[in-house]
Amino acid sequence: MTEPDFTNPDLTAELAEIIKQEPLELKPEGAEIPSCSTKQNQPTKPQPQQQEPEQVEDEWPPIPNWQNPKRERFGSIRNDPYTDEALYARVLDPRCDPDWPLAHLYPIYLSNFRCSNLNMCQTAVRQYFAARGLLVRWCFSRADDYFRQFQRKANLYDGLIYFGSENEAIRAMNACNNQRYNHYTMNAFPGREPVYFRADRSIQYRNMRFGYVYSEEFLWRHLVRYGAGPNTVVKFDISNGAAEFHNVAQMQKALAEERQFVPSPVAHDQALRKQRYIESDVKDQILDNVLQNPSSVELDLNDPFLEAIQTNKRPNAIKCWGPPEQGTGKGVIGIPLTKKQMASKLANMRGVAERALAEGRTPNYFGRTKEDQKMLRRIYHEVRCEQQQKKRGTGRNRHVEESNHDGEEFDF
Repeated sequence: MTEPDFTNPDLTAELAEIIKQEPLELKPEGAEIPSCSTKQNQPTKPQPQQQEPEQVEDEWPPIPNWQNPKRERFGSIRNDPYTDEALYARVLDPRCDPDWPLAHLYPIYLSNFRCSNLNMCQTAVRQYFAARGLLVRWCFSRADDYFRQFQRKANLYDGLIYFGSENEAIRAMNACNNQRYNHYTMNAFPGREPVYFRADRSIQYRNMRFGYVYSEEFLWRHLVRYGAGPNTVVKFDISNGAAEFHNVAQMQKALAEERQFVPSPVAHDQALRKQRYIESDVKDQILDNVLQNPSSVELDLNDPFLEAIQTNKRPNAIKCWGPPEQGTGKGVIGIPLTKKQMASKLANMRGVAERALAEGRTPNYFGRTKEDQKMLRRIYHEVRCEQQQKKRGTGRNRHVEESNHDGEEFDF
């Protein structure tokens, strides 16, 4: 099992496996702007019309910069130290039962958070927000099938992150949604209320080939190649995901051009949620965790992250340089192949090697994992040696036949 680095979209079979508002329409350049001045507007010289570059037929215009994920920055979300009033305020969320042990805290759902060490994940989350001036009060992550099959192998996690006030939760959500961290784009949504995909500009995706598992980042890069800049990309499990686009035209473009996945539009009567889970889905698991350590949901004055914020000695967010040690860097988490699948793969590689030899070239190794490249090189070398031995054997037999033919005596 390996961790992906989704900078290369080409995959192999061996490693088997909020809504952003539309920009306001701006008036065209040179248009008359209303003025409060009492003076009459002086006639202006006509501006020469700028010729727009010709667009190649069937070429999709580039994605505007504002539609790309926000760059990896660690600017402050909150600048000042906490006051006693802010720290000790226990304003209960009216959406919660007053007896709920987390009613005084406000969660966000955060996904695609990268940390190279599972045991350090919650610490990394708290340190990330402390670096930006926010104190995380409590964290929860669901250990389900998707967590076991993908997240802990890819080192990309999701969870509910709790803050001390609703204002902090909103600010954290706005700052982190569509924000890059450790080379991956995070999603941040409310933790108690569902947020749904817009049916008029969203697509569901299903894997076309068995055994492949992709992350949100891979799917985002895949869609960008079509000129379709998604606003939100979410994975529900190892096989299914969805994307919401900035406008209908981008959605239609992605739907028409898709070849690698099985796309289908989101039905207008379908409530497709962006969060994999919210608090109400995991109340029993949360309650079990709280009962094991009741003091964990209360303010800890000895919290080192609180001390760092109060003294304005904020820590640096934990950086992951390059892919984690488990990674191969080719965008897929591998499920072990069956004997039949491995035999089919080896036969396919042998065909690639034979075609390359017939055309007098070496095989194309681009986009393959290091393991696949080694395997293809070995098969290519074996096929080449076999063909050379056949040629030598054929030449030797021909030489023997000619020698025998020269030594024969004929009677006339």
